[in-house]
Amino acid sequence: MEQGHFRNIAVFGNCQGSQLANCLRLMVPDANVEFFRYLADADTTDLVNRGARQLVLVQNPIMSFGPQIEALRKACKVIEFPAVAYGGFHPDLIRPKRNKVLIKGPLGSNHSAIVLYGYLRGFDEAATAALFREDVFRILGYFRARAECDEHLRGKLDQFGLLDEAEFTPLLAGPCFMHNTIHPKLPLIGALARVLLDKAGVSPFLRYPENLTPDDLVNNVVWPVYPEIARGLNLTGGEYVFQFKPVKRFIFGL
Repeated sequence: MEQGHFRNIAVFGNCQGSQLANCLRLMVPDANVEFFRYLADADTTDLVNRGARQLVLVQNPIMSFGPQIEALRKACKVIEFPAVAYGGFHPDLIRPKRNKVLIKGPLGSNHSAIVLYGYLRGFDEAATAALFREDVFRILGYFRARAECDEHLRGKLDQFGLLDEAEFTPLLAGPCFMHNTIHPKLPLIGALARVLLDKAGVSPFLRYPENLTPDDLVNNVVWPVYPEIARGLNLTGGEYVFQFKPVKRFIFGL
C-alpha cells in the first residue's frame, strides 16, 4: 500500500492519542490526520462516508466501545491500540480515590504511596521523608516493578498484534520512557506510530517523528525516577524533583 493511500486518518483516544496524531501528521503528511478525544466531537457519519479512504485508529479501552465505533468498523479500516499504563519507573505513584472521586493534591490526582502511608500513620514530614530509601523500596517491591510492567506491556501490545520486537525490545531495555505512569515519552509514541502504520500497510514519509515533534506531555505531570530506583535499574538522571506544570511554582522537591 503506497503512502497516502488513506486520505484521512482519525485517531480516537486520550492524551496519548493526541500525541500519536501529532506524530502521524509528520509521518504521513499527505493524509488529513484528525484527533478526537470524545466520540461526541466526531462526525461519524462523515467518517463512515469516507469508507476505504479512511484509516481509524482506536485506543482500547478508552474509545473502543459504542455504536459509533461499530459503524466505523463496517465502513473503514479500523485498528485498535492499547492505552499505555506503565509503572516500572514510578512504582510509588498512585491515584487514590475517596468516595469514588480522585483525591487532589500538589500534583493533581498523582500521589506518593509512601507519603499517603505516612499521613495515615500520623508521621511528620521528616519521618515520612526518611522512608524514601533503598531498603524500604525493596520491601515494597519497587525494584521488581519494571520487569512486571515490561511483561504487562508486552502482553497488551501482543493482544492487538502490535508487538514488534525490533521496535520495543530496545525501548524496554533502555532509559525511562514515561513521564509518569500514564504519560509516555515520545520514543514510545513514535514506536507505536510506526507499528500502527506498518499494520495498516502504510509506508511513512518519515519514520522517526520523535526527532522532530515537540513532546506535549512534558508540559503536564512529570514524576521523577527516584535516585535509589535509578541506580537499581542502571539508569542515570534519578532525582527527587516533581513537576505539576512547567512553571517554577509547580516544580518542587521531596
